[in-house]
Amino acid sequence: MPYHHLPPMPFVCPSWQSIFSTFIVMEGTIGATVGKLACKIKVRKEDGSKCGIREAFIRNVLRIIDGLVVYLVGVILIITSGKKQRLGDMVAKTVIIKPPYPALKDI
Repeated sequence: MPYHHLPPMPFVCPSWQSIFSTFIVMEGTIGATVGKLACKIKVRKEDGSKCGIREAFIRNVLRIIDGLVVYLVGVILIITSGKKQRLGDMVAKTVIIKPPYPALKDI
């Protein structure tokens, strides 16, 4: 089938939009995606407060760069950064925390 007969990609595969939106909403509201909840890790701001929608948006937009070469860019940054942050975390000023979770400043 010729390509000019296919509908535009966003209408064929809206799932990337749903996944991207889900990551932002879940991390921005409860601090974790389904996968993070299963691994018992959470996203927080560097100061320990909750990750907001703005920070979740920034860290997930930069996932595109972190994910280059099968996430090699992200892995190298995590290994070499003092706080084990990928580029999205560095720019959004967020970190991943493991249990026991420290008390949040804004609660």
